[in-house]
Amino acid sequence: MKCRFESDRRYQGFQPPRLGRIFYPWGTFAFYRSHYQAYVAASDSAPTRTRVLQTITAALVAGCRLSQAGIHPIIPHAMGCHCSDWETAMVRCRATIRNLDPRRDLMVMLDGWENSPGATEERELALSLGLPVVTLAEALGEGA
Repeated sequence: MKCRFESDRRYQGFQPPRLGRIFYPWGTFAFYRSHYQAYVAASDSAPTRTRVLQTITAALVAGCRLSQAGIHPIIPHAMGCHCSDWETAMVRCRATIRNLDPRRDLMVMLDGWENSPGATEERELALSLGLPVVTLAEALGEGA
């Protein structure tokens, strides 16, 4: 089954009931809680704009697949306008990871994360907090 996002740019995903808000210095975000949440980590830096767009698209498609499996995806590639500097973006990402619950949430690493300083830092933070770190296939139960 093809993910709707792949064929429809106006994809309007399901949003579970809002349980509260997270307050950050740069804005307020609605906080949603489903049974499981998965932070999707991937490389966000690439030599060309086309490659950056491919990476962002891959993260969004992975999030769609996780959502179809009943896991609420957190996709930092979809948060914001991509106009902030690296450190500002990482502050937001670190805060998001610290809000995850190691008893029921996880981090999903997409292909190419090894080449990204940000994804590597996110992975190390998740491991230090006790969050499970898995591949997309493992999160979806498709094998190791």
